[in-house]
Amino acid sequence: MLQTFSIFIAVLVILIIVHEFGHFIVAKFTKVKVEKFAIGFGKELIGRTFGETRYCVNLIPLGGYVKLYGENRYDKIDDKMRYRSFFDQSYWVRFSIIFAGPFFNLICSLMVLFCLYAFVGVYGPDKSATVNELINDSPAALAGLQVNDVIVEINGKNIADWEAMTAFIEANGPKPIVVTVSRNGKRISYNLAPQLLEQSVKDGDKPAYKIGIIKKVNAIFTPSHSYREALYQAGYTCFSMSKAIIVTISDLIMQKEKGVQDIGGPIAVAKATQVSYERGMSFLVYIFAMLGINLALINLIPIPMLDGGRLGGLFIEILRRGKPMPDNITHVGNVTGQIIIAVLLYIVVFNDIKNILTQ
Repeated sequence: MLQTFSIFIAVLVILIIVHEFGHFIVAKFTKVKVEKFAIGFGKELIGRTFGETRYCVNLIPLGGYVKLYGENRYDKIDDKMRYRSFFDQSYWVRFSIIFAGPFFNLICSLMVLFCLYAFVGVYGPDKSATVNELINDSPAALAGLQVNDVIVEINGKNIADWEAMTAFIEANGPKPIVVTVSRNGKRISYNLAPQLLEQSVKDGDKPAYKIGIIKKVNAIFTPSHSYREALYQAGYTCFSMSKAIIVTISDLIMQKEKGVQDIGGPIAVAKATQVSYERGMSFLVYIFAMLGINLALINLIPIPMLDGGRLGGLFIEILRRGKPMPDNITHVGNVTGQIIIAVLLYIVVFNDIKNILTQ
């Protein structure tokens, strides 16, 4: 449990640092004064001031923020320092600073995926005919096949993937076959006869002949052929993941396929992180990139208190020809945003606890 929590916090803190660094570096680049760079909320645990900025780590590591000089229009601003006030910057500068947080998460995920795909392999479905589990007393188990064997031939015919193997066995029926597997670089052949197994017959399925092997691990890293392919696949992964997140959010709002009961919270994320770590560092790095994309897009949701809400307010100001939203509307928006975030937090934590209790 402690290991799961530690890995989750480490991944979360890195994601937060990347996000807040985006706001920070663009603010510095545009000469806006950064008063504080904070990781976490609540009481300050560790802090030190360098130049004009205080850097600190706070008690609750579930977020972070960059405090800018003149961030709100009612902040007291020294006329001599007005040129460094966030609120007195152009629309383009303010947009760049706000958008930089999610953008840095996306760029970081793209770079991480590129390095992972270039030096380890491209993440994708494992189509090989690999034995992940054997059914007790099945033809394969009795013949001597072992977990992690890869079936490469049946009756002398090359087997390209799991689908080809299944099709061959089902078409063959109960007739004896010679199954050749690859094990630790060696090829070994076994004689066996497929059977109608109870585990292979599901509701509505027709009986089919099987040899009693199960495929569980459905994703692996396949070596890429070039840096160009790695970059293309990294970009495609970011695009497809972003599209999936947007569709999921849309479905949640429209209640099409998924409801709020399907939303996972920090406990679910922590468990997914732990599972990835147990499968290997490559899988953990992949999950880190996926969480970065999630963090970027969730922050762009137009809810007050999130970057998307701030960008929405900026666009309204542009439409009003430089007039900020009235104070009463801003107040209602902030309160509404707090309520929405509080309700979502309650729902995801409730779902996490319910899933733990029902396991």
